[in-house]
Amino acid sequence: MKTYTILDEFNVELTSLEFNNKWELFKAPKNIQKVIETQNEVLNKLKENMLKSMELEQEEFEETLDNLEMMIGGFGAFDNVDKYQEYAQNVDNIESKLLESEEMARMFNQREFLVGKDLKDYTRLV
Repeated sequence: MKTYTILDEFNVELTSLEFNNKWELFKAPKNIQKVIETQNEVLNKLKENMLKSMELEQEEFEETLDNLEMMIGGFGAFDNVDKYQEYAQNVDNIESKLLESEEMARMFNQREFLVGKDLKDYTRLV
């Protein structure tokens, strides 16, 4: 821009291409601002969609936690020693689901942190 100011001071005639380039240069900040605004709108829409999707996933996850809680609550019914292998397999299955659930809870908390949302409490997994 300084270059064009100096050229104007010395009344240098610009070719049509140079003249167009000069005005394109002056328009550049406004054009950049428009692009930034457009991209911010796109990002906000994506963020909204991601939040809705995450909320649906969290609702499903809550149901999974409820089911796990019920399954663990049913351990008291494991009173037949002859079925210990079946019980052990059931416990192993639930343990793997609990570990997977802990990972899911961490992932949800990380996502919530990234979007500035309050972190949901998953202490019932502990």
